[in-house]
Amino acid sequence: MIKYIITSEAFTGEVVLTYDEKGERPMLDVFNTNMRVDQHKWIADWIYESAINHNMLLGTLNGGNTFGRCKFRQVVFEPTFANFWAAYFKNRHKDNSSKKTAERRWNNMPKGEQLAAYNYIKQYFFQIPEGTQPKLAETYLSSEVWVK
Repeated sequence: MIKYIITSEAFTGEVVLTYDEKGERPMLDVFNTNMRVDQHKWIADWIYESAINHNMLLGTLNGGNTFGRCKFRQVVFEPTFANFWAAYFKNRHKDNSSKKTAERRWNNMPKGEQLAAYNYIKQYFFQIPEGTQPKLAETYLSSEVWVK
């Protein structure tokens, strides 16, 4: 996974732009900003027109780390099990998940799969229909719901 933090004087907070391991499928997270709708639309349109993959982004930035009034900073992140556990149970109570079993499954996963599983957590919880119980943490890891 390739991850960038985008900042600007035009808004507070940080926009997170991520690409998959192949440098494709950009995902934009603007939830930790105070961006106006028009700013969000501008950056989303720009991503899909000029930076639909990582190589296009690098070409647009052309060796620098800024574009317009936005600054881009690449982030190298390898989530730990503690990161996964905290993110999985953020904003919800702990269920009957076995931390020991989940950690064993986590440790048996390649680094790329760990990152994919970690990065999919928000989307997984967002797509669960109301009234449906989410998977136990260890089941989430073994079922590989992030693989499509």
